[in-house]
Amino acid sequence: MKKTTLLLLTALFANTANAQENKPSFNRWSVDVNAGINKAGRNYTPGYSSALIGIGELNFGARYMLNPYFGMDMKLGFDRFQDSKASPDFASNMGRFQIQGIVNMSNALNFYQWTDKFGLLAHFGVGVGNFVKSGFPLLAKLDKIGTVTFGLTPQLKLGSKWSVNFDASIVGVGRLHHTWDYKSNSNSVVSDNPIDGGFYTASFGVSYYLGKREQHADWSPNKFVSKSDLDDLKKDIDAMRAGMNDDDKDGVPNYLDQEPNSSEGLKVNLRGAVDLTLNDTDNDGIADAYDECPDVKGTFLANGCPDADGDGTADKNDKCPNMAGPLWDNGCPSANGDNILTINPPLENPNFLVGSAELSKNDLFKLDRVAEIMKANPNYKLIVKGHTDNVGEFDFNQTLSERRAVSGRDYLLNKGVNPMQIQTVGYDYSQPLNKDNTAADRAKNRRIEFEIRN
Repeated sequence: MKKTTLLLLTALFANTANAQENKPSFNRWSVDVNAGINKAGRNYTPGYSSALIGIGELNFGARYMLNPYFGMDMKLGFDRFQDSKASPDFASNMGRFQIQGIVNMSNALNFYQWTDKFGLLAHFGVGVGNFVKSGFPLLAKLDKIGTVTFGLTPQLKLGSKWSVNFDASIVGVGRLHHTWDYKSNSNSVVSDNPIDGGFYTASFGVSYYLGKREQHADWSPNKFVSKSDLDDLKKDIDAMRAGMNDDDKDGVPNYLDQEPNSSEGLKVNLRGAVDLTLNDTDNDGIADAYDECPDVKGTFLANGCPDADGDGTADKNDKCPNMAGPLWDNGCPSANGDNILTINPPLENPNFLVGSAELSKNDLFKLDRVAEIMKANPNYKLIVKGHTDNVGEFDFNQTLSERRAVSGRDYLLNKGVNPMQIQTVGYDYSQPLNKDNTAADRAKNRRIEFEIRN
């Protein structure tokens, strides 16, 4: 027992010294008082028994928490055992001093995630005392005993300085030379077991927290922070701050930016990488992802490259860059001239909604007929002509007419037409079928036309 007490006191002193260095953010000390009931177990003189609920439990304690999870306490306890209604009269007293280890179960189990008012302590310890027939047991020298105690203590926080609790404990008693009724003819060792008897206690109490800090360790789930912990935390915060910066000013913080040094003004995706589908470096209306000449303004039909003669063949591939000619003649005018074929019945023109280059499903049969003719006659040449109505700016309508022609070409290619048979051209609104005076007239002008040559 002396060795146990010495070890506990040594740990208390060492942890107190450590606490002064690390400056915890919580209070450690508390004083407690509890009062309640008890019930003794076996070992009575035949015919004797104690009351089922005996009001006779009282203890005073001082508790010190080593950290928010573990601590120790010292208690002075008094227990009185009295006869039941069915027993002859008797009364016996027990006084005990005990030292216990404390485990803060609420912090260990993270109660703080759902409550800051309810706590739970577990305690286990040993003690010494006296068991007497009457009088003040701590001063008596009669039946000296040893005790082992285990219990649970739910707590309810009332404020930064106060809490109330309910404690339920089991107390085992060793070296008990008398029965609980303490009859004179029973002053011999009851049994050869290390624990000769035991009793249960249930008590209500109050705790007062000592110290100047806002919270006690019972309600402080975080461990105290050492200087090295603070230095590490500062490094982490500095790294987080640096990560939140946006060095390349693209709207994506550094910690998410896959390209932290992208050029200013370029559009990026959510991960900070330059998205070529969002950027148009030469401002020709064709995204860099699809522009074969992203640094030089070009036309839609020439895939974003310059096309001086507007024949749909990029100047870099055009053998006659200043003279319009079909794709199949490398952009040069046909030497012999092509005959424009008359198709019977005439080919029908697919139409488009306002501002759209998407083919209507109802018009696809018109392109299917063109595809059948071209595949059946591999020597035929086809010009797909795109048109718009007269609403809108010239630059917009020119590009829109080219996109409509390309939509028709792409559908025919998917149907198996040889790409070298097809030429595309956009005429904006320069070649209307009618005067665009009515909505119906404008709808007919939003079209593509097919010209087959041989």
